[in-house]
Amino acid sequence: MTYKHVFGEFNEWEVVIWDPYLNSCVPISHVYCNRESRQAYGMVWDGWFEAIKMVTGAELKIKAIHGEGSHTIFMVDGAAAQVQGLGDNLLRRNNPAISKIDTLIAEEIVQHLIRTCNVHCNRKLDSLRAVMSPEDFEYISRFRYIYYPEEMKKFQQWCLDHHEQKVQDWMRNKLAHPWYIPSLCRHFSKIPKDDWDLSPNDTNLNEQSHPASNMATGIGLNLLPAILSIYEHDLQIATDRETAYKSHILKNPRNALVHRFHSNARRSSNHAKRADESHEKREALRQLEAELALAKQQQRESADKVKALQAEKKQQSGGKKWNLRTSGRGIRTPSIASSSSANKENDPFLQPPTAFTSHSMSTTCHIELEPALEPPFHSQLQPSSGWQPYAELSGTHLQQQQHRVNVPSHGYPAFPASTCPPAIHFNAAASRSGGPIPCQYNEGRDW
Repeated sequence: MTYKHVFGEFNEWEVVIWDPYLNSCVPISHVYCNRESRQAYGMVWDGWFEAIKMVTGAELKIKAIHGEGSHTIFMVDGAAAQVQGLGDNLLRRNNPAISKIDTLIAEEIVQHLIRTCNVHCNRKLDSLRAVMSPEDFEYISRFRYIYYPEEMKKFQQWCLDHHEQKVQDWMRNKLAHPWYIPSLCRHFSKIPKDDWDLSPNDTNLNEQSHPASNMATGIGLNLLPAILSIYEHDLQIATDRETAYKSHILKNPRNALVHRFHSNARRSSNHAKRADESHEKREALRQLEAELALAKQQQRESADKVKALQAEKKQQSGGKKWNLRTSGRGIRTPSIASSSSANKENDPFLQPPTAFTSHSMSTTCHIELEPALEPPFHSQLQPSSGWQPYAELSGTHLQQQQHRVNVPSHGYPAFPASTCPPAIHFNAAASRSGGPIPCQYNEGRDW
């Protein structure tokens, strides 16, 4: 069936055969119809068989129906209405005593002579590639090589239970036409094995005649110009065929079966090579797509983290601009309470300020220091010549001093032996003379 030659609702149904003498395909009939139903194709088949009988004077002999003849199979593109119309015609021609085919079902009788084109089957399967995993698609593509009936039933159930609705619909459509799977699977077909092996597995013979006819006649023609133009083209083919028979000069001498097999093998090899290259490119693209998706995911996560940090920064700054280049208050000094809380009771400087008395001296806890660091006792301090004890000060001033600091009777405050009063300083004169260095109390200093 070709759709380019005629413009409008009519389509052209072209039939070609292989001429073994010319080693080329020859179109033998063209049928024009505007319907693709079972009844329409039934009328097409009836008219086609009657036209052959009228032209040749004999009925077309089909091996599976008449038990003789060289016509063994019908290669179709998988159109269900076309096969059903042929089955209705064959039921009227069938004689069970001769054909040994005892059936009244059109879908059963066609299984003895119908084959479906593998190319058209692959095109239908390609529509499922996008919705299936590579493993599932490889499995469903190899159903034509299933050998055992149990394995075929398992395959059919697998398709019906598949999670993708398109796969389920594809299998339901094939099960509704019981001739479809046998027309593609050699082990389930009723065609004799030799006839199957000697027949082509595609309709390329017919498909390659469409471009030549369209080139000679044109495309998009109205119905009458299309019929007249294809008639002239068929007359030219018949003239060339008659000339080749008389002159024994073939138009294409390298078109015999051996040449065609060699060309097919070369094309298959090139196709496999291109398929390997395409597979490698697809794998590389899949890897790049995965890396790109990972990079985009990381970019999105980084953007989210930046937004979170910016929000936290805005919250901490209170909406103000801060000069982050200055050092601020510097290093924070450690807290005394936190660093020496364990020894607070033993450290007199951490105790509340209290006046020392003679009673308190006897109860004060002393801290042991090294001899070199221990300050001299009060009894070892020798007053210098210019030093006056507190007892010789005037009464009013002494009373004020004694009122502010509890001074014992010997004239200077009593401190624990391990502590050094903050108001003691060295006598410069005694230091220069090399004598003992007494401690002096600054008169009038607040204690």
